[in-house]
Amino acid sequence: MAPSFLYDLSQVDLDRVLVGLEEIQQVIPQRFEMEQLSGIVHIDFEARTIIGYKDVTSDEFWVRGHIPGLPLMPGVMMLECAAQLCAYWTMKQQP
Repeated sequence: MAPSFLYDLSQVDLDRVLVGLEEIQQVIPQRFEMEQLSGIVHIDFEARTIIGYKDVTSDEFWVRGHIPGLPLMPGVMMLECAAQLCAYWTMKQQP
């Protein structure tokens, strides 16, 4: 049985960035190593959904030591990215 996902990504144009890094930086205060949200590709205020992403590069501070030879983004960093996405959503909901 195939897993069910929270959102069907085939319905989202992942190449169409709706909110870029500069606009995110106007809302989210994290910088440098803690800046974990690179862009937002989907926002649906009616359905209350938002989809963002993090550009991961080989010079991320965790790459060298987290599973050497096969770096895997640590779950805690994924959670931080999700938290920043939620913070962006929340701040945009304020009047």
